Formats: sequence, structure tokens, C-alpha cells
Amino acid sequence: MSKVFLTTAFTALLTLSFVSDTYAQNRRNGRGNRGNGNGNSARQGGGGQSRQGNASTVNRDRLRQQNRDRVRTNNGSGRNGGNRRNDQVNTRPNRNNGSGNVNRNPNRNPNRNRNNGNVNRNPNRNRNNGNTVYDGRRYNPRRDNRNYGTRHNYSPYNYNYRNYTPYRHTARRNALRHANRRYQRTSNYFNYLNNFNRNYIYRSWLMYPSTRINGYHVNNSYPYFVYNGYQHRYSTMDSCDYQLVDKYTDQVIDTYYNQTCSYGYDSCSYQRDQMNQNEYEDRYFCAETNDTNGYGY
Repeated sequence: MSKVFLTTAFTALLTLSFVSDTYAQNRRNGRGNRGNGNGNSARQGGGGQSRQGNASTVNRDRLRQQNRDRVRTNNGSGRNGGNRRNDQVNTRPNRNNGSGNVNRNPNRNPNRNRNNGNVNRNPNRNRNNGNTVYDGRRYNPRRDNRNYGTRHNYSPYNYNYRNYTPYRHTARRNALRHANRRYQRTSNYFNYLNNFNRNYIYRSWLMYPSTRINGYHVNNSYPYFVYNGYQHRYSTMDSCDYQLVDKYTDQVIDTYYNQTCSYGYDSCSYQRDQMNQNEYEDRYFCAETNDTNGYGY
């Protein structure tokens, strides 16, 4: 009886051992054959494991590595110590419109110009191709002035803008006949103002400020005519060089040279008032000038 029991138990133990070995072998084969459906990744061997990666995984890892290498290279910290500034393409536009070569020599000629000639350093040179007026000290630019062509272009000393009021000049027939010829010519009057107050010389015109109303006045025993805040000589004995001028552009409209002050001022004022009425703006003025050579009209 005992012999039969031992035989049965031994047979059952062998069967259980075989079943266990078979289950374990199947389980190992199942884990080794797992994959994503695109390739095989089997684990083989008793003690070691070997992985056979699929093509997609290898390609993906390779692309990731290439991207990391590219980023490190652009940041200047790549494997080869890449310099980002040297690797980039220079897209700065060529600012030189000539041959494309820019002269960076710090010892280059400071007097160079674009005309391949000598630079005119004369302070009295005409800087604006005839659109300037010489005032005895320097040329005053015109067209490069942002106020050129407007009423703001006119700005003599102590000037106050006034709205236009129609005005008609009336000649003074019994003007004072002074005993002494104080300023025989415009040059004498210019020298007097230049020593008295140089601000009274506006560009090349003699503009003596006055607070009196428009009309004929006698100041310090000398006859003057006042118009819009400035007095002008009105002598019947001395000589004056008057000009009719456009305030907006400083253009000389007409000249009245080598005439008695009263006759020259009367002639200029008649034309001034007519032109201002046509424009309905106080645009034109009469004044003596100390330069009768630099004007074209």
C-alpha cells in the first residue's frame, strides 16, 4: 500500500515539475517576443539578455541626437566648439553705394569729399548755389532752412508778427532838411549800426527797431519812416540803397540804388503796398542793404 502511494506521489511530482518548466519557458518566450508590431525584440539565452531594436527606434534616436548636436553647434557649445557668429550668414546690407569697399583706415584724409577735389574751407563761400545772402560776416543759408517759403523765414531782431492790415504809403513832401549830412551813404549808416548794435543788421539789411506807429518821424534831428516796427532813413539829402524783398524767400524783387533816401523809400513803399494787397499778407518789405553786388532778381 505504501509502495503504491509513493509511486503515485512521485509520478505527480514529475508531472508538476514538467508543467512548471513548460510554463516558465513559454513565459520567457512571450516576454522576448514583445514588440510594437514593426519589429522583433527577443530575449534569448539563459543568463544574459540581448535586445534587437527595430528600425524606427534606431532612426528616431539618431534624429534626436542630430538635433541635439545641431542645437549645441548653433549655441557655440558644440562638440567642435562651433562659433555661432562665424557660422551665420552675414545679411547686413552694403551701405556703400560705390565700389562696395568701405575705407576703415583711421588715418584717412579728414578733408576728403565726394567730388574728388579740394575742399573749400573759405567761411565766406557760397554754400547754396546762389540761394544765399552775404551779410558781411558769413553767408546765410536759404533753401536748406525748414522755414523757407513761409512767414517764419523772416526773423530780424525784435520782430513781432502782425496780422495784415491794408496800408497805403503817403510821401512826406516837407520832410526835414537836416543841416549836416550825417550818413551820406548806406555804407556810413551800416558802419554806425555795426558799432552801435550789430543785431540791427539782419543778414544784409539794416533793420533798426522802433516802437512808434507807422509813418513819418524825426529822431535825434534826423528824418525816418517807420513801418511795422522798424525805422528807415528818409533824408532828402543823403543817399540810400533800398531793396524790395520777399520775406518768405529773401528774394530781392526790385532795387532802388543811389537815390535820395526819401525818393528811394517812396518808390519802394508804393510797390510794396501794392504787392502786399495782392497777396493780402504782409509779405514784402523795404530796407537798405549794405551789399548791392550779390543779388539776382
